[in-house]
Parts: sequence; structure tokens; C-alpha cells
Amino acid sequence: MFGRALAFLVGAGLVVFALAHAVDPFHQTREYRHQVACEKSVGSCFVEETVTIIEKDASATTSTNVNSDGTTSTTTTNHLTIRWMRDGTQHSHDVNGELFAKAREGGQATLRTWQGQVVGVVIDGQSDSYNPRQTGRLGWWLWLAFVGVGLALVGIFEPVGVFMGAFRLGAWAFAGAVPLGVFVPTLLANGVEPNFGFFVLAGVTVLFAGAGMAMLVTSLRD
Repeated sequence: MFGRALAFLVGAGLVVFALAHAVDPFHQTREYRHQVACEKSVGSCFVEETVTIIEKDASATTSTNVNSDGTTSTTTTNHLTIRWMRDGTQHSHDVNGELFAKAREGGQATLRTWQGQVVGVVIDGQSDSYNPRQTGRLGWWLWLAFVGVGLALVGIFEPVGVFMGAFRLGAWAFAGAVPLGVFVPTLLANGVEPNFGFFVLAGVTVLFAGAGMAMLVTSLRD
């Protein structure tokens, strides 16, 4: 009984703590959203700076994961990177394939900046955009609050022991990782963008939420 009460108190405290820290990045993300809307309707709403590309590079990183059934799976992530000089310092950013194809060493790129952060790159009419770091922080705090809700629910309803409670909390956290950690902040920052990237993110969001909830529901039936 003491353990369940403690889980509830820690979970509730985590919710309050996370939401309190989410307030500032939420308002900053909404401020950025106004700039995005202005750019779409009027144009020239971001600060723009022209830089010279000093290098482009394609690389890949490979990670190996151990699955729940003991098998291993390998994931390869491709990185398409361009580098430029800015304020006497070399900077770089991963870009999409179309922008990478347009980039050339010695050529020029236009940076779109917001509060000193690069939120877009344009090369020969082809562009790529990125969320500001405040949006990433918002996602982290929203997800942490979601985990806190799950921990509080474990304290209220969980009668079957520590292991099963931890498994269900893990499934709950997994279900909310992409929806709250990535999709919701991206939606708040950019609005609905009916393009390929948006639909891919929406599909991954549904996949993560569905898989996590399926694990949770299955454990409740056992």
C-alpha cells in the first residue's frame, strides 16, 4: 500500500514539475508559429543570411538493438550534411536529399534564422526547415508529464506487483514518446503541412501510439 501511495505522489509531482517547465517553451513555440504563419502568408518574416558552403558530406551510422524475443536488429541512418562558415566558425546541418543535391562546395546557401537559430536553409529555390530547440524542449516536458500520469495511475490501480507495473508504465511511456515528444510540438510549431514529411511523421506517431497501447491492453488482459 505504501509503495502504491508513493508511486502516485511521485507521478503527480512529476506531472506538476514537467508542466511547469513546459510553459515557457510552449509560449516560445507559439511565438515561432506566428513567424511560420507570417512566412507562408506574407514572406520575408525570418532573418535571412547568405553563407558559402565549404563542404557537403554523406555518411551513415548503424545501431544494433536487442529485441524482446532475444533476436537482434540493425538500423542504418543516413546523414546528408552541408557545412558553412558563419561568424568565423564552421557550422553544419543535416538536410534532405533534394537540398543536398542542390548544394555544391563554394556555392551559396541562404539561412533563415529565428532568435539566432537556423530554422531553414534555401539553396537554388529548394528549401528545408527545422524546428527551433524550444520545440524539442516542449516535447520532452510534455512526454515527461505523460509518464507522470502513467506512474500516478499505477499507484491508483496497479495491484499486481512491481514487475507488471513497470512493464505497463513502460508501454504507456512508449505510446506517448512520438505523439507528445515529436508530433504535437511539431504541429504547434508549423501547423498542418500536407506534405510527405508530415504524413510520414503522422504514420510513425500512429505506429508508436498503437504499439504502446496494444502492449498495455494485452498486459491488462493477462
